[in-house]
Amino acid sequence: MGVLGKCGATKRDGTPCSLPAQGSNGLCWAHDPANADVRRKGASKGGRSKPGSELAQLKKKLITLGDDVLSGSVDKGKASVAAQCYGVAIRAVEAETKNRELEESRIVETQLRVQEQTELIGRLEAIEAAQEAQAAEKPSMGGGRWGE
Repeated sequence: MGVLGKCGATKRDGTPCSLPAQGSNGLCWAHDPANADVRRKGASKGGRSKPGSELAQLKKKLITLGDDVLSGSVDKGKASVAAQCYGVAIRAVEAETKNRELEESRIVETQLRVQEQTELIGRLEAIEAAQEAQAAEKPSMGGGRWGE
């Protein structure tokens, strides 16, 4: 179950996948059908919130608010409170983005650890099998101690 070389799958752009293969199917974690549900769940989380569009909307509101204050159509005190509220909303969007990035990095880190451990198990199994085969080939020389 160790590393078998490069993944045998083709990426969407038609180029061969360059990730290391794992398991007997010759595919990487990303192309292995056994991981399809996990990949699908991760992908569905990606499009739920659009912090870029939220920030753009808040920026537009702040610019409009500033223009309205300068034109005299909005009271400076009310505009100040509104701007503070928009500032809090901007910080909330930034915190949400950081949390999502941290969660995604933890998922990737966990996937890499699983892959690493799987590879190590495969290597250990191969070493043990080689040792057993080597021990079976050697005839017994008698006693277990030197000089006997």
